[in-house]
Amino acid sequence: MPCSRCGEETSGPDHQSLQDCFDFLRLSLTQLNVYVARAELEAEAARRRADALMALLQQIADVARPEVEPAALPALVRRIRKLALGQVSPPGEAERRVRR
Repeated sequence: MPCSRCGEETSGPDHQSLQDCFDFLRLSLTQLNVYVARAELEAEAARRRADALMALLQQIADVARPEVEPAALPALVRRIRKLALGQVSPPGEAERRVRR
């Protein structure tokens, strides 16, 4: 049965003291904070990956320009292979490599 004050499942009708309810609510809030922090970290990782993919797409578009040196293509191929293996470097670093 859930406690009528805090909602935690209990073996009896309600917690014996309000302190038990407060402890349950603190624990619930802590678990929620952990969940939110994890979601924020995952969102940041997704943003970084999206930035890396956008930089890669820009590099691919840049290779199609006639003024690009043919030497840029091997660096781009290496970058695509690293991306496929999940070894993505920061977008700025990749741009510097292709322009060399």
